[in-house]
Amino acid sequence: MKAIDSRVLDVVYSQSDLFHLNYHMTSTRGDRNLSWSITNHAQKRISQRAKNYESILITIEYGECLFKQNLCFYIATNKSLPKHIDPKLRNAALNTVVVVSNDGAIITCYKCASGLKKIKKKSARLYRFSA
Repeated sequence: MKAIDSRVLDVVYSQSDLFHLNYHMTSTRGDRNLSWSITNHAQKRISQRAKNYESILITIEYGECLFKQNLCFYIATNKSLPKHIDPKLRNAALNTVVVVSNDGAIITCYKCASGLKKIKKKSARLYRFSA
């Protein structure tokens, strides 16, 4: 059985307000609408570290997803990013880690060259120590 060719034809990014990030993607597999809410902390970190929302969306769309500590970590690696993405955008998204909560809120983002390795080593649960 031959795999279906999946190509992105058009992507429209929008920000309805300061705390929501939306995009509409048209691909060979059909249309897709996705949206995330952005926390105040994430908004500050995106402006400091990622410089644009497109690299965040590319990381969420194509990055590897790991579920640890009741959070979802998206990591953009060389293997996960397709070759057809614009080289400038690809370099901006490479090694970006986006942390998303269960309810779809982007909590934070950061760059880490060995992010996949470090996140895989995290414990499955977040331990809280009482004093």
